[in-house]
This record gives sequence, structure tokens and C-alpha cells, in this order.
Amino acid sequence: MISDLDCYPCLLRQALETARIVTTDTALQRKVMNAVMKLLPNLAPDNTPIRNAAHIHQLIRSILGVDDPYKTIKNRYNQLAADRLPQLKGILDRSADRLQTALRIAIAGNIIDFGALGDRFDFDATLEKTLTDPIGIDDTDHLWRQMSQAASVVYVGDNAGEIVFDRLFIEELLQRYNIDIRYIVRGAPVLNDVTVKDAEFCGLTDLVAVIEAGEAPGCEIDHAPAAVAKAFQQADLVLSKGQGNYEALSREPFPIYFLLKVKCPALARDINAPLGSSVVKRSSATMEKL
Repeated sequence: MISDLDCYPCLLRQALETARIVTTDTALQRKVMNAVMKLLPNLAPDNTPIRNAAHIHQLIRSILGVDDPYKTIKNRYNQLAADRLPQLKGILDRSADRLQTALRIAIAGNIIDFGALGDRFDFDATLEKTLTDPIGIDDTDHLWRQMSQAASVVYVGDNAGEIVFDRLFIEELLQRYNIDIRYIVRGAPVLNDVTVKDAEFCGLTDLVAVIEAGEAPGCEIDHAPAAVAKAFQQADLVLSKGQGNYEALSREPFPIYFLLKVKCPALARDINAPLGSSVVKRSSATMEKL
């Protein structure tokens, strides 16, 4: 997905929110905003939104002098998600289809996104709608068919907090299918995206192999360590969580299923799904393999 004009005001919003998280010094906040506004016209319009966001957030962190502006927020949402596990496991236990319900819970968790939404989301309302409403783009039947034929799966994580719900889904996948799963996290902090520390917090490192990618808010294969490209090449199937990973991977030639909430107009237009809807969408490469 290439950058949309709507991406530019979104990057400015992210810059201001990040600066306000770190400091109450309005002069420093203004310095961040001025630097970002100066950089925006120089970003390549055919870059993915994620590549442009990587440049912007690298600049923001350098001006603020903070490596992980969202550290406290990530820890808080990891704990809030962990506190909900008894409730969510109860939902799974009462479900007639545990795997389908675990998939919907994982998609609901994608609402925890400080890049697309800041802190303007309601998880309880999102969970209720995601469990009951029809999926906007629904390729789940194809997903289960391909999963039953797969031996190796790459699961690309997205946000802190959300990773706790990913683990629930991964546990169900491992119980149902004879598969090896490798989970991709960011190689350095950016926004509230998952890192290996988040995977360790929720015990995911005890369950599957965890691989670190780059420091953009999405998994860019061309900007990641060789181990990431190798994992994609060897995988029979890729599960990609969230908007940032869709932006980075939507044109990659791998069998990918995109699992996400549609949270911005630019993505809604590109993926052709209503704003706010849930999506389980297979890539064109996936269709060719069926």
C-alpha cells in the first residue's frame, strides 16, 4: 500500500501525541512539530505509510531524546489485556467454535492502536461487536482450509496489549493443527508496537519462536534482518495482524491472510472494506495457491 494524502495529517497527529506523552514543555513540542512539518514534503509519495512513519518517528525520538516514548503505555495495556484473560477464556469455554471465537478476539485486540487511533478506542464495545457482527471481508473458510495443509506459519504481531489476545488465538491454533509458528515482533520500540519484551511478558516466547524485524510500525521485509525474509520464504502461510503490517505487506508475493480492524479512511479505500469493520482477507498470492 502506498501512502495516501490522509497519511500526512495522521503523521502530524502522531508527532504531537508522542511529544505530549514525553514532555509538557510546549517549546519542545513545537520543535518536534516544526521538524516533522519540514520533513513531510520530502517523503517519497510512493513509499508505504509505514516507511514514511519510520522516518518520522526516528526524527521524533531523536529530538525528544527518548528511545521508547510509549513504554509506560505499552506496559499498562499489556497488563490490562492480561487482566481480561479470565473473561476471554470464559467466552472461549462457552463458545461452540473455539477457534473462530479466538480469531475474533484476536481481531478485536487490534483496536489497541496508538498509531491509527491514539487512545480513542473502546475495547469492550469493540469486542462485543467483533464477536457478533459479520466480518467485512471474510476469507476464514479459505484460511482454515490452508491452515490444515500447512506445516510452518509466520504470525506477524502488531501492538502491545493485542499480543495477549494473539497468544489466546495461537494456543487454539497449536491445539487444532500440527504446525510450527514463528511470531514476528519489532526489532526496536516504535509507537505501541510489539517488541520481544511484550512477547516475554505474555509468555509467548515459551510457546513459539519469536523473531525481531525492523523498527518501522509494520513488518517491512526489505528493511528487516535476513532471518525475517527467510521465515517468510519458508512459511506455508503468513498471518498478518493489523493495519501497519497490511500497509507493509499487502503487495508482497507470499500467501498471507490479513487479520485486522479497519481504522482509517485510507486503509478502508485500499482494502475495500467499511471503516470499523473486521477483516480476514487473503492476499492475491494466497488465492493463486488455492
